[in-house]
Amino acid sequence: MTVQSPPISGAYAGDPIHSSVGFAVRYMRVSTFRGTFDSVSAKLDVRPSEVARAGSAEVESISIYTPEQFRAHVLGDEFLAASAHPLITFTARHVALDEDGAATATGSLTIKENTRPVMAHGGWSPPTPGPTGKTRAHLALEATVNRRDYGINWASRPWPDNCLRGKPVVLVGASTGLFGAVWAQAEVRKIVATMGADVVENELSVGQALEAFDDEGRLVEPELALKLEEAVAAVVVRAARSLEPAPC
Repeated sequence: MTVQSPPISGAYAGDPIHSSVGFAVRYMRVSTFRGTFDSVSAKLDVRPSEVARAGSAEVESISIYTPEQFRAHVLGDEFLAASAHPLITFTARHVALDEDGAATATGSLTIKENTRPVMAHGGWSPPTPGPTGKTRAHLALEATVNRRDYGINWASRPWPDNCLRGKPVVLVGASTGLFGAVWAQAEVRKIVATMGADVVENELSVGQALEAFDDEGRLVEPELALKLEEAVAAVVVRAARSLEPAPC
């Protein structure tokens, strides 16, 4: 059962050396990739009527260092966008500490300015004097979240969980040869169709691309320019349809 009054009291700050924030991501449904954020801060405020917790992790402190391209990719806009959103934050409005050592925190997690409700479960240990004379307590929590809820939609997930499933896609290609990337588009069409994308029929292949565009990047041939407009219009219409509410 949950104790009626907080079993501890006062304000606590996270130990920067002995505290950590970890994550585990299922990779290609085969293995689990694990990592940590090394620069974290946390505080626990215990009052007679409530227990509140808040914490943050610096995105740049993620434990991915090599290869450098992978680190840059994870910190870039397709994943965590560290330059624009340097912190991941968790704020718990209610923390329940049970007599058996179990703990539950209800609050919100913010990643890339996307805030979603989260319920975390874990355990706690009561305060005890430390070797330096400071009082220490332990609280560990974990939760499962969907990264798509936080705007992380990089297409690295297998069917049927990829971010292109059910979304309209139009294929446009160009090459310096006569066939205008026709064969490449045919292969890409197979891939996106297998992923479950809604492939629009209005495709465009531009051959002899070095002569096909003017100095401002516009298509020289009016017929090709019209086909491009039609392709864009078709995917816009399909996207608008996908946003319409389903009939009752």
